[in-house]
Amino acid sequence: MTALHWFHSHHHRLHFYTLRYLLPILLALILFFLLASPARGQVWIDESQLNGKLPSWVDPAYAKPPVAETVPWTVTERAWLPAVVQRITERVWLEDRYEYRTITRCVDGQFIFERVLVLVEPAHLQTRYREIVIVPGHWETVIRYE
Repeated sequence: MTALHWFHSHHHRLHFYTLRYLLPILLALILFFLLASPARGQVWIDESQLNGKLPSWVDPAYAKPPVAETVPWTVTERAWLPAVVQRITERVWLEDRYEYRTITRCVDGQFIFERVLVLVEPAHLQTRYREIVIVPGHWETVIRYE
């Protein structure tokens, strides 16, 4: 099959698809671009970005005036900041505690005074707390903006 023979056999099909599909699409696109008008809409323009020059296509009613910059007032105060402490808990073993006590006894009508070693407190565990100062209390300058 030669190239010329192939062209003649497919020419009819190519002509049919061109007329049936491509031609209406092409006509629709041409009409669309000929009849289409530019889009119109409202767009807010920030004048601070235009350096005081408003383009001719912008309606001045839709131009936002630049926002006035407000300068905050600064207030300086001195504030007392309390110390930052860390509380440490410890369990401590306490041994038996003895003390000498004077005991008075009466033997045959006579008073006898004796010093005796007495257990006052038995051995036990005791919880103790202590605080470590991490940052001492101090005055600090605080700046507020109003």
